[in-house]
Formats: sequence, structure tokens, C-alpha cells
Amino acid sequence: MNACTHWVLADQIEKVAPAVEAQSWLLEAGSITARLKHRWPSTRVRLVNEGRDTPYPEECLRLGLQPNSTCWVREVRLHAAEQLLVHARTVVPHWGPGNPWHDLSALGERPLGELLFQLPDLQRSPLEFGVVDIKTLSGFTEGPFKRPARRCTYTRDGAALLLTEAFDLLIASPVTGS
Repeated sequence: MNACTHWVLADQIEKVAPAVEAQSWLLEAGSITARLKHRWPSTRVRLVNEGRDTPYPEECLRLGLQPNSTCWVREVRLHAAEQLLVHARTVVPHWGPGNPWHDLSALGERPLGELLFQLPDLQRSPLEFGVVDIKTLSGFTEGPFKRPARRCTYTRDGAALLLTEAFDLLIASPVTGS
């Protein structure tokens, strides 16, 4: 998922997603995975990539990092009935055993939200909205590549985690069984 160059706050969400249904998904305060599973019980997480990597320049800027910093990056796709619904990218700077997010490396194909929404000490920045280009995700070769997206930073014990979610479900045909 390539980074977006322009993000807006909720008061300008119509620039990213004019439709009320799309805004509802982007503004979801809880776990996107939980909402997807409620609507499509067959929703599953597929791990695309995980490990040390260089964040996109815009992610470095958002996290206050030097260009070409090394972070822990996790990319997943959420599917239901083999239809792609959401791409998610997590970036955690200052990776190591002392980082309070270090246990995320054991998630595998479990949703990040299972952990995030159980943490009592979690702080979440306001959501930001943009349009991202998802063509850089491995194995994704068919367009269109632009997706409405949201992102926020979670902070735990002073350590940041940047989560970006790009919504295929807002441009694709509905999954059967909805």
C-alpha cells in the first residue's frame, strides 16, 4: 500500500468518501475486523508480509522518524468468501524486545483488533482519511488501485503504532451472504 500524500480529519471526510455508507465504515470507532465479522462471519485475516522493513516516507513523517528508518511492518488482507475487503498496514518504530508492541509479531493471522481493543492503557489519535494506492502489496496486480483509507496512531507506554486500513469493500461488489 503506497502512502497517501494528503490526509484529512473527519470534518472533511466527504473529500475521501462522499457516500454515507462509506463514511460509516471509515468512521467506525471500534474494530473494523469485528464489524466485518458481524456482517460477513466468514471474514478471515491473511498475512501478506511481516518483519523489519523501511516505512514509506510519508509514514516516517507521520511517526517523526528519519527517512529510511527500520521499523516492524505487518501487512494483512481481510477477506470474506474469497473477496478482498480491507488491506491493513501496521508500522511500529523502535522495534525490539523492550518495545511494548513486540508481542504483535506472534499474531500471525489473528486480527490486530483482538489485541488493540483489549488494552486498557491504549491511546488512539484522531482518525485521518485519504486515498491510498495499494498496488505495491505483494500479489496484487489488478486495478483499480486507489482505495479510500483511514489511519491513526495508537500509543502504549510511549511507543507508537501506525495503522492504515484501505477499504476494498467500498469499491467492490458486495460479498454474498451479507
